[in-house]
Amino acid sequence: MAMWFDAKAALAASEGSGARPDPPSPGAIRANPPAADPPRLARIARSEPAAPPSAPSANPQEDAAALADALRLHGPMTQGAVALALGWGATRAWRTEARLRATGKVRMDAWGRAVIEG
Repeated sequence: MAMWFDAKAALAASEGSGARPDPPSPGAIRANPPAADPPRLARIARSEPAAPPSAPSANPQEDAAALADALRLHGPMTQGAVALALGWGATRAWRTEARLRATGKVRMDAWGRAVIEG
């Protein structure tokens, strides 16, 4: 497969003569442009926007139980990881984490991750 401009060949042609090679014509450069990566373009074209975060829960106890279950299942998690794993917004995750911290059911470790107590 020939490249649209072969820099090595142009350099080799100019080395012995001391003269600069003629630049390629604009038509020759555009005649064989490099092909785009179709799989990447297809991924971009098919990408869908992320679903909006769920609305705040009417029952904080259900949120607390869901967060505690996620911490038991996944181990220590940051607030962003909790929000992503549970499909919540950051505010909902923060409020639920704050409620659990206030009751002593969750503590923060040295890296700022929520850890379930007991």
